[in-house]
Amino acid sequence: MTDAGPDATADLPNRARIWNYWLGGKDHYAADRHNADAISASLPGAPHLVRATLQFGERVVRQLAREEGIRQFLDVGSGLPVDRDLRAALRDVAPDATVVHLDHDPFVLMRATALPARDGQAGVSVYRAADFRDPSAVLSAAGTVLDLAKPVAVLFTGVLGYVRSPGRAAHIVHEVLAGLVPGSFLVIWDLVAGRGADESALDRRHAITGGYDLGSAGELEKLFAGLEMIGPGVVPVTEWLPSDEDTRWDGTGGPIDAYGGVARLPADWVPTHAPEPVHEPETPAGRTTSTWSFGALDGRPPPPVQVRSDVPAPARVWNYWLGGKDHFAVDRAVGDAVIADYPLLRDLVLASREFLVRTVRHLAESGVRQFLDIGSGLPAGRNTHEIAQSVRPDARVVYVDNDPQVLIHSRARLGSAAAGGAVTYVEADYRDPDTLVARAAATLDLEEPVAAMFMGVLGHADVPAMHRAVHSVVAALPAGSHLVLWDSTDTSAAVREAAVTQTVMGVPYRLSSLADLQECFAGLELLEPGLVRITEWWPDAADGGPGWPMDAFGGVGRKP
Repeated sequence: MTDAGPDATADLPNRARIWNYWLGGKDHYAADRHNADAISASLPGAPHLVRATLQFGERVVRQLAREEGIRQFLDVGSGLPVDRDLRAALRDVAPDATVVHLDHDPFVLMRATALPARDGQAGVSVYRAADFRDPSAVLSAAGTVLDLAKPVAVLFTGVLGYVRSPGRAAHIVHEVLAGLVPGSFLVIWDLVAGRGADESALDRRHAITGGYDLGSAGELEKLFAGLEMIGPGVVPVTEWLPSDEDTRWDGTGGPIDAYGGVARLPADWVPTHAPEPVHEPETPAGRTTSTWSFGALDGRPPPPVQVRSDVPAPARVWNYWLGGKDHFAVDRAVGDAVIADYPLLRDLVLASREFLVRTVRHLAESGVRQFLDIGSGLPAGRNTHEIAQSVRPDARVVYVDNDPQVLIHSRARLGSAAAGGAVTYVEADYRDPDTLVARAAATLDLEEPVAAMFMGVLGHADVPAMHRAVHSVVAALPAGSHLVLWDSTDTSAAVREAAVTQTVMGVPYRLSSLADLQECFAGLELLEPGLVRITEWWPDAADGGPGWPMDAFGGVGRKP
């Protein structure tokens, strides 16, 4: 269930990820888990409700495939992928089925695109971008994969409450059905206020529905008018043809209601276009809506971004080397080719992370409380703010990048700051240092020292542009600030050959000379031990010592 609300703030958790956490998925962050656990503490039935809706969807698609012969499914508002998706539910009964998942959350779409191919499996399972509030967009996206001249089962999976109007919800459903043929099916489940529930029970239910309009089972029934109901009608999702394999619930936490139903478009079905309601109240009398702060948990939808899965991206290739999970096949192909030329590359990448940890920790222990991480890349554990705030909880960290996929992830890691600290993201290109500094100043106090970090990114610019960027950023910072950098260097034939391979495969990167890096520290006091291999900058015993001669040098300089 993915929120369509456009007005939430950008520095708080995301409902799709909280839902994913409850479903046992892996796409969630500490802030999401914290909020999910807080909700579960006051509403112990919340995780069960979420799992019950998943089981309802599984039972429905198996029933329609086995008993009705349906082979095309349109999942509207699918949310983040989990292991038990509709394709998994159909694997045994309809391995040739085609499933189209629709969502308009960029984080959902990015994670779905990164799913590995299901080699050797029949059928199709794809994600498409569409806002369910635009029926024409829903049908257009579905039509790129499905044959709409044949029956389709369309599932509205817990999303209709976001339109905050029963008339508007009816309009959306009817307009989508108007694009389908007789023999198609409508499947809906939604959260409802429940029948006969007292006010206190409703208040507790609101805790998981901020920004979501709780209707009634009767209003859901109206959406099926003129259709042939299948099974027991509109009932609690746990009562729709339950299976012995379903997880049972003992009722702990009180009744949290999700109702669902399934209906067939009859043979004499004649599509009609329901008029869109005009001036209908957002929350009609007798309906309930939440005022609890969960409505602010979703990040403001980022601006439209293009995430290309067929073109390698530097941040994703690096994430692959670092052991992260946010990369596509094309990124892994580049990564593996470079490793073939430079087998110790992963050691270099891991050593660079250790260098970041040691330098950030050292500066935080020395009193620095502001960090500007330029070219931060995709998160992969032990990020700058986590290290800094473990030493100084009031540390303020600004991440800077210009990669759209990093933008998506940054919104997920925001809000995880320690109490009193801050973590923000700036979209900027370091080759435009004036814009970068101006945007960072919204969070950082440029009257106090800042640690500016260029960690393995300087090769994305030529040498003059690199020096201009570094010197401009340092010039904008007050005395007592620090420059922290490391970069891959042209200090061996093997690394030079690997750089050529990387460039040929579409991810160009310029190796720096030691003189190039030394010039970055011009006018600064270079801290001991100076500009050295990154394994030699005050190594921890746990790092295993300096190790092999690494083609990566770094250092820390202080602005006098």
